[in-house]
Amino acid sequence: MTENKVKEVIVLGCGPTFAECRYHCETWGVNGTYTFAQGKGKRLDKLFMSDIENEVNTCWYDLPRMLKSDTTLVLPTPYERLAKIGLPIEIYPMDKVRVKFPTTFFSNTICYMIAYALVHTKITHGLDGARPEVVEGYNKIWLYGIDMMTNSTYAYEKGGVEYWMGVALGMGVDVINTKGSATGKTYNGRMYGYWGQAPEERAKEKLYAPWEMVRVSTAQNPEDEWVKTAKGDWVKIPAGQVRDASGIPNAPL
Repeated sequence: MTENKVKEVIVLGCGPTFAECRYHCETWGVNGTYTFAQGKGKRLDKLFMSDIENEVNTCWYDLPRMLKSDTTLVLPTPYERLAKIGLPIEIYPMDKVRVKFPTTFFSNTICYMIAYALVHTKITHGLDGARPEVVEGYNKIWLYGIDMMTNSTYAYEKGGVEYWMGVALGMGVDVINTKGSATGKTYNGRMYGYWGQAPEERAKEKLYAPWEMVRVSTAQNPEDEWVKTAKGDWVKIPAGQVRDASGIPNAPL
């Protein structure tokens, strides 16, 4: 029996909709996803990080728990701190990505993850305007926890993720997102202009308005981080705050 060369992958983030993940196929997580993508019926095949090494050195990680995830770390460089725990490390193939996709539009690690899937995907181009067909690699990308439901991620990162969603769709790769995510959706959930007036489109505005949810959201921010101070203490830094030289948060951004 020949191996099926076409497969699916889950791109898992830390937004609230991560709880909907079914772990039904190959699963790649970002940053802290290793803390919940473990246990019965769950899997974490790859864990992606793309921060500069100084940030990795100052952020808190549950390294024993990371080790238990039995995952492969995909990193821009073999971070010294993480290399010590013994998990296999794969260096992100940025050169190959940039050759296939000559762009620098990467607004967060999720962008790198989608590009990683696409650089490992081969397609045949459709004739007479037909949609390309995936013949090897990933023909379906499931997004869980890629919500962009905070002001900072909505403003600074959402566009990059949507760009790479578009690249995937242009290659014939299906991108399936959760209903609770703002990614890949207009501010009111429906198409712009003339086509947005269709009854089925107008109904969407009553059910879903991403920007309103972002603007009034009081949900816990998934971007909170733990930072090690000069004294060696770990301090929780809420997203939207900056810290002084000691590492203590001071004024909001």
